[in-house]
Amino acid sequence: CEFSTDCKYLFVAFDFSRSISVYRVSTKRNSNGRYYKRLTTTRDNLSKSEITNIVSAKQFFLASSKDVNVTLGNTKGDILARIASHQMSNNDAAISSDARFIAIAAQTNEVKLWEMQLDGTGAFKSIPKNSRTYYRGHKTAVYGISFSGDTKRVATVSKDGLLRIYDNDLEKIVSGDPSLLHEISHPESGKCFDRVRFDQKFNVIAACSGGDMYLYDGDTAEKLLDLKDTHESILGLAWSGNGSFVVTIGTEGLVRVIKNPKKD
Repeated sequence: CEFSTDCKYLFVAFDFSRSISVYRVSTKRNSNGRYYKRLTTTRDNLSKSEITNIVSAKQFFLASSKDVNVTLGNTKGDILARIASHQMSNNDAAISSDARFIAIAAQTNEVKLWEMQLDGTGAFKSIPKNSRTYYRGHKTAVYGISFSGDTKRVATVSKDGLLRIYDNDLEKIVSGDPSLLHEISHPESGKCFDRVRFDQKFNVIAACSGGDMYLYDGDTAEKLLDLKDTHESILGLAWSGNGSFVVTIGTEGLVRVIKNPKKD
């Protein structure tokens, strides 16, 4: 599941589901917290296989699955576009907070990036095929990708053991020479990061490796926190909307909430 960036909507893909339900967060509360009212469910199956990841920006959500497709939808349950990575499978997908960029990481050493076209009201128009560009530099498959809150940075992690931070300058990307700001090697030789998420306010990067989690400053690449054996293995990673906390869920069924060290 994934909250919209304004925290007014919740997008949910249930176990083995091929569709997404959209809930609106109510202002009413009970003893268990807020109410969630289901507004709609996507009108057709998003993919031929199980949905594995949902990310969102503004009124849009981006759902990736075990096949080659990534699907763009909105809070009305409309399917706006389907994007094919043309790879064996997708590892991760991301949408920038301003809903301008969509990126897909698959079983290759590059990340594909598209620029989304919106109209004057912010509604979806199209994703031009000729807008596709690339982030290159990893040696093997890219496992994760994330945009910073101001969309000026992009973080990627790969099987090669590197976390790379790029300057998201579209002109340089189109020219085939995106600026690499920092390259961070995994602290333990022979291991790699398998998940990555930027917080949306303080430019802090959370990177996971098995059951361990590391926090890095997205501007300086300084390591801020090193949490060993947080879980047996980390299944999910997400930041709170205000960037104050990062949440992880593990295979053993535990959820852990960690304070952002840059919040203070």
